[in-house]
Amino acid sequence: MHVQMGVLKALQMHGQERDDSLEKRIAHLQGLQMDRDQACDFYAEQSERRVRKFNEKLPEKHIAEGDLVMKYESALDFSFQKKFCKKWTGPYEVMEAFPNGTYQLAKMDGSCVRHRVNGVRLKLYFERATVFDTKDVLG
Repeated sequence: MHVQMGVLKALQMHGQERDDSLEKRIAHLQGLQMDRDQACDFYAEQSERRVRKFNEKLPEKHIAEGDLVMKYESALDFSFQKKFCKKWTGPYEVMEAFPNGTYQLAKMDGSCVRHRVNGVRLKLYFERATVFDTKDVLG
């Protein structure tokens, strides 16, 4: 539990008299506290504004539960041996979409991926349409 006692009240309890310089100092300290509170409010508001502005620039992915997606392997960004590596792995199935833009994925065999994946690292997967010639199929 936190208890606050005013400085003037504490001085009166100890029998000390207050003078003008003490009152000026107390008023100055109270003014400093109000300035700090205003600064904290200002920085909190600026932070919220930056987050809103950043989120407005993000493109919507339109990824829903049950969709097939490909996942970008960002570990290859810092590797020198990436020329013939696959940058996109998958497909994965989206098991659950969370409000913060992350997704829980599952492999095609049904096992869940260990960690959630940020939506920035995902793109929709579309299967290729295979065209069969009826002559090849029938014989």
